[in-house]
Amino acid sequence: MRNLASAVSRLLGRDDRGAIGVMVAVLIGAGVLLGMAAMVVDVGQIYQNRAELQNGADAAALGVARQCAEGTCAPATALDTALGYADANASALTQGTAGVSGICGSAGLGNCSAYIGTGLTNCPPNPTNGADFVDVQTETRLPNGSTLLPPVFAETLMGGSTYDGTTVKACAQAEWGPSARSTPNPFTIKLTG
Repeated sequence: MRNLASAVSRLLGRDDRGAIGVMVAVLIGAGVLLGMAAMVVDVGQIYQNRAELQNGADAAALGVARQCAEGTCAPATALDTALGYADANASALTQGTAGVSGICGSAGLGNCSAYIGTGLTNCPPNPTNGADFVDVQTETRLPNGSTLLPPVFAETLMGGSTYDGTTVKACAQAEWGPSARSTPNPFTIKLTG
């Protein structure tokens, strides 16, 4: 029977030589594709978290600027407002939570020099025109208190390394001041960074 199969294979022009090389190439290619897919998922999560944090920082800066323009510019109420907006912009990726790592600015909110140009946030410099402003810096914060966005595949692909994730941050600045036009609103707010 075996001889018959070999004879038929030879008649049809089939040969098993090189089949192992093809199988190895397919397996290596699949491994590379799997590794790239895993990296895309992990990096995609970081970009998604960064976008959510930036949206939260923008909303928080505008919310705190509005409070300050209306005359309620205490650091404690500013933090509560900022946390509310940051959490409202978080998704299931961080179980609906985000952290506010810093609020600073004029009107008694504190010095911003510690936040200017830190990491990937690139908080803008203080306005030079003397305008009232607020900076809000947000960061990854999970419900368990961790500030690390955990990887999905990277830890497995790196062979059980000590990589636990990364902290993602974002920063926004808003200015407020009196309205330049005669309108029903006594102030204007501008998102500057």
